[in-house]
Amino acid sequence: MHRLEVIEKKSGDNHHYWKGDKASYDAKHKWINYHFGRPQECERCGTKEKRMYHWANKDKTYKRSREGWVRMCVPCHKAFDLHANPK
Repeated sequence: MHRLEVIEKKSGDNHHYWKGDKASYDAKHKWINYHFGRPQECERCGTKEKRMYHWANKDKTYKRSREGWVRMCVPCHKAFDLHANPK
């Protein structure tokens, strides 16, 4: 068996440590960064300046699909979270 085939057989839900939807908040964010890269621009305000960007989850379900996530700069992410979860 080739190395790539072995890796594919032991990745994702085939891996013995896979937790699926029960994975931690941090683990899901790491998964998104690994599969879709680190954001370099904000999809909300359009900035591409040198600053920190996050993946923000649109509906707080934290699914592993690109459609559920949006790239945001930190100020937009904070505003988005405050609007989505007012106190």
